[in-house]
Amino acid sequence: MDSSKIIGSIKTVEDKDRLFSEIDLVSKAIYVEGELLKVLDSQVSKTLRGYVGNETSQEVISQKLSDLKKSLAEFSVVKLTLAYEPSESTIDKILAFLRQNLGEKTILEMQFEPKILGGVIFEFRGSYKDYTLKSRLDEVFKNKREEILRSLSQNSNRKTQNYSSNL
Repeated sequence: MDSSKIIGSIKTVEDKDRLFSEIDLVSKAIYVEGELLKVLDSQVSKTLRGYVGNETSQEVISQKLSDLKKSLAEFSVVKLTLAYEPSESTIDKILAFLRQNLGEKTILEMQFEPKILGGVIFEFRGSYKDYTLKSRLDEVFKNKREEILRSLSQNSNRKTQNYSSNL
């Protein structure tokens, strides 16, 4: 198995970090008698196990793992902040769009913040874009503050006048 299958299966920073941890486990197990098979059988993903395959040469395994680590280090991270946790299907669609437009070695770092109400905060290579409902509402309230306060005040005055006239 070549590394492209493993690289293609990485969707998020969490996936990448998990694979780095598994690579470290295998790298340590290579040099301990009888440990490699135990680690491959019970402590790493099937994908990494398939990548290592039936190889027994410490040097070859070490080189394969080193090459895989280099490939993982080449990922670009797009950070998204959403109001909800998306389904796996939604993550796949977002990632497909980003990979089509930014390159195949793009992964997601997802954060969830209900306070944004809806929309997304997008961060990539130093660029920050806020497309959230909260920011839009904040903008409306900022720009129309006086008008809103005047309207609230008028409604309050009408209620006071209606109450006074009913006495």
